[in-house]
Amino acid sequence: MSKRKAKRNQHLKRPHPRKSNYVISTVDDRLVIHPEGQSKSFPYYLVISMVIFWVVVIGLGYYFSVHTNGKHPEQPPELIQNKVDELIKTRGNELAQRYPQGYKIITMNNNRVFPSLYDSLPKNLHVDWEHISMVPVDSELKRENPKIIKIKIPDIHYEPTAISGQTVTTVLLKEKDAVAQIIQLGEQGLFIEILDVHANGVIYIFGIH
Repeated sequence: MSKRKAKRNQHLKRPHPRKSNYVISTVDDRLVIHPEGQSKSFPYYLVISMVIFWVVVIGLGYYFSVHTNGKHPEQPPELIQNKVDELIKTRGNELAQRYPQGYKIITMNNNRVFPSLYDSLPKNLHVDWEHISMVPVDSELKRENPKIIKIKIPDIHYEPTAISGQTVTTVLLKEKDAVAQIIQLGEQGLFIEILDVHANGVIYIFGIH
């Protein structure tokens, strides 16, 4: 075999370079690998990063809108109790004079009830304190005053009267010092009063006078 033919056969046996599907270009003095045919002026990895970023942002926004529903985040019970303690330091004597037959203080946050350590109501008065709740206000009342709220007080028992298992819904304004009577207990009445409205919830006092 001649040298020319041998050289030609050697050339035929060499593997042909495979065509790459990617292109290396320089963007802002950096080497960037992107699919062939894509614009070299806008890096591919930046597109992916932006898509991931907005997916995360939208996902977090949806999560918080569903789980908080625009409400204040729930506070730890110790912070709520501290707020009640501060209030009692400044208004304890006043409240004792206003409700000489006893009172109970609770805080409601996102329709959850947080009882405080302050409860001097008579033992023969029983209320399902854990299930006190805010209920929807009639649209007509809401138009009259947007601050109007309705509180449902369930399962009231007062011995030895005929009050047993009674549920009462009362209306009052959601503002400090607002008062409403819940039910008549013989010659006295059980009242609800708002002591404070703050980010941790609404502090209510239920007292007898």
